Amino acid sequence: MKNKTKPDEEAPAPRIIFDAEEVTKKAVAEILACAEPEVEEKEKDTAIFEPEALGDAIGAVVQLADCCRVLINESTTNADEFHIKLEAYIYESWTTIAAYYSQNNRIARVMYRTDGRRKQIDMQLPASVVKEMAEEDFMHNWERHYRGYMMQQPSSIWLEFPARTI
Repeated sequence: MKNKTKPDEEAPAPRIIFDAEEVTKKAVAEILACAEPEVEEKEKDTAIFEPEALGDAIGAVVQLADCCRVLINESTTNADEFHIKLEAYIYESWTTIAAYYSQNNRIARVMYRTDGRRKQIDMQLPASVVKEMAEEDFMHNWERHYRGYMMQQPSSIWLEFPARTI
């Protein structure tokens, strides 16, 4: 038997040979174990966020102008769950034109359009930070949101974050 290694090289590590069927079963199990969480996470990331009505919630309405108001609903049982909506008075009814939702461990910012489409941005921030950000955004930028919605042109706020249209 010839030695295939040179004197100054290390010998290759010994190989462990398994039964082929056992190796295949183990490989399939590892692949499936790795693949399942990715699929679930991917579905969660791409799913449209449809918040449910908050049970046991308290709310407030902040009238910004005759044509705009902010609705704030907070869960009394979970401090991290809220819905903050900017609404415009259009054709004698209140219409949501933008919103921040935090529910079921998911937070999203949604910009609505008159044709029914919307832009959704999933946010990876603490709920308390997003809540404060939403209130500040709507109190200070409501006119830009309103003009953007009414003119069907994205306000500059739409351009600050990459988002997908739903």
